[in-house]
Amino acid sequence: MTNRLEVESAIKQLPESEVRALANWLQDYLDEMWDRQIEADLASGKLDRLIAQAEEDMATNNVRDLDLPLIMDEPIDIEVVRTEALRKLGRNIVNFSKIEGILKYLLSVTQIEGLSTSTRNQLVDNYESFRKDTLGRLVWKLHDTVLVDDSQSEAQLDSSELGMSLSFKVSYSDSDFLNAQKQALLDIVAERNKLIHEYLAPLDTSSIEDYYKLISLLDEQNPRLLAHLEELGWMLTSCIELVKDLQSFIK
Repeated sequence: MTNRLEVESAIKQLPESEVRALANWLQDYLDEMWDRQIEADLASGKLDRLIAQAEEDMATNNVRDLDLPLIMDEPIDIEVVRTEALRKLGRNIVNFSKIEGILKYLLSVTQIEGLSTSTRNQLVDNYESFRKDTLGRLVWKLHDTVLVDDSQSEAQLDSSELGMSLSFKVSYSDSDFLNAQKQALLDIVAERNKLIHEYLAPLDTSSIEDYYKLISLLDEQNPRLLAHLEELGWMLTSCIELVKDLQSFIK
């Protein structure tokens, strides 16, 4: 099977359940391609200027809204609008990347075996196991191991002569609220995918209106990203402090 038409023909012979499973796999594959491209661009420095400018503007509150005017009395310089759109795109991409980075570190420290001199090596190994995971996979792993209801939140601390093991969980007494929290994280994954795969691809780079629409989307999206960054950052800080406290107690 070497060409697209043959693949399409084979897919049509599959039952619906397998087609849906294939669609999920293909989305993960596209996400991995995008992640590899972002990592390559970050490593090569292609995004350094855009990231630095976005972070500087946010730190100094040097931001402004660009609303599409109903009546344009004067011509608008498309380069000004394009620059603003790209700056805000860079800002949101940085925040998506920060969410992904925090998830990798959080998952790395939530399952520790043996709180001793080997802990650092474990954290490095844990992080390496999550390093290439997509944002979607990281969120599902967080759902499975960290975000739980009260019935799953019993202490998971086992001791032996050789050391101890620790698992970190965030428990919720309200199952509806827990499900809403999980769905909100899944929505962030969907937003990232839509931004990259649906909104940017058809962008007309010669259209001021398209840039205004992109700016509006990015400004509406960013507060949600910041809220998740704050919450995940709190989880990570709490977990790290707990590990430090236990290490100090053992010593």
